[in-house]
Amino acid sequence: MSESTGTSALFTDRFGVDDQALTRVLETALERKVDHAELFLEYSTRDSVQLEEGRVRSGSRQIEQGIGVRA
Repeated sequence: MSESTGTSALFTDRFGVDDQALTRVLETALERKVDHAELFLEYSTRDSVQLEEGRVRSGSRQIEQGIGVRA
């Protein structure tokens, strides 16, 4: 699997969007009088484990995700 295929699959799975949907969004943004438009997609996770005397005291996971259009 190429890097771009893996990236496309990640965003299709995480955000439920495909290449055609992203293309339509960019085409809509470019209908306005703008010099350029871009999409940005973010998906990040942060895991944390707190130990006390060698034992797990707590754990957490934070997920941040979103899609935006800049034109």
